[in-house]
Amino acid sequence: MRDEVKLADARSLRAYAHPLRMRLIGLLRGDGPMTATRAASRADEPVEWRTAAGFSDALRHLTAGELRQLGEQIDELLARYAGAKRAGTRPVRLITMALPAD
Repeated sequence: MRDEVKLADARSLRAYAHPLRMRLIGLLRGDGPMTATRAASRADEPVEWRTAAGFSDALRHLTAGELRQLGEQIDELLARYAGAKRAGTRPVRLITMALPAD
């Protein structure tokens, strides 16, 4: 296992330096491989948030127009959750990328 990470730009450095990410990296370095569920529980993330969070990816065959429409639909869905902070909410980062895979 490599003991060092080289980051080439400020954006990567900011992402890497996130406090939760640093805790998770420390856990993995100290305890070795583990499932995301185990890592989250070890990082003291409440079970409610562990079960709500997730990662996914998909490969679809789309035209340029369909890709544009998909992006618009994602934007519309995310707009439903915009607005003022409410009690019990936390900042949640949603990342989307839609690029040709070939």
